[in-house]
Amino acid sequence: MKLLQEGAAFDPDNGLGGLGYILDLDTLGLYGSKIWMLYADVCKNSTRNMVVALRAWQLGLLSEAKLRHAVDHYGEGLDLKEIAAKVQERLPNFRLEAEDVNEEVPV
Repeated sequence: MKLLQEGAAFDPDNGLGGLGYILDLDTLGLYGSKIWMLYADVCKNSTRNMVVALRAWQLGLLSEAKLRHAVDHYGEGLDLKEIAAKVQERLPNFRLEAEDVNEEVPV
């Protein structure tokens, strides 16, 4: 629900808003506990970090294999700050709101 409600606030360029991220999860074959592992273990309980990771995958900045590895290994191999900077470089309207990408920001 947080992706649907908050996703567009972070990424106004996503034409489908938060629904686009739900569709990304489906395309990646991430369901049930894998979604929770992505949110909790990889993205540190941050909707913004989840949007960063999914948008990076969508833009080709993060491979599906690397994202799946991170999901299965508690975030191993992903530097969310670096990934967020790359996403923001490609999408200047992308809103990080705070310097530390590992902190959840109220929308």
